[in-house]
Amino acid sequence: MDRKQLIQRYLEAETTAEEERLLAESFASVPPRDEEERRVKALLQKLQAPSLEPLTDASEEYDSIVRQARRRTVLRWGLGVSGAAAAMAVAVLLTRTPPAQAPATDTEILLEHLQLISDMDPAGASNYEFRPVGDGFIMTAIYDDGQSASFILTPIDGGNSYALLLLDE
Repeated sequence: MDRKQLIQRYLEAETTAEEERLLAESFASVPPRDEEERRVKALLQKLQAPSLEPLTDASEEYDSIVRQARRRTVLRWGLGVSGAAAAMAVAVLLTRTPPAQAPATDTEILLEHLQLISDMDPAGASNYEFRPVGDGFIMTAIYDDGQSASFILTPIDGGNSYALLLLDE
């Protein structure tokens, strides 16, 4: 097929990508002979697809992004549970009334509080139930021996942490 036929097919939008490449190569080897060929050459140069570099294998980058997101999620949950345990410890310490017996020493009171916290440890539960309430949750920790403890989890710091309050003993 000669260049005139290719130009005619190109102007009627009937050429393939291969034919357009051949037409552009013919202009590179033989300069345009008339005004119509100069216009077609200019059009081909303007519409020439930019050379794209081949895409690199993005699987490693994707994996690193996903791993970082998972690490952040695990860290966020770990900090949330730690914060919840700390809040529970504070709540237990502040709401605990001293026994009616003889006044105990500070060490005995501290040991009782630590025992209570270890008995109500939500991390040692065999199952958890969450019920949404307002902007927080009621978390019920169910232990292997059939006992349960309920806590109120309310978001703080825009949901990055949770405050934990013991509902029952």
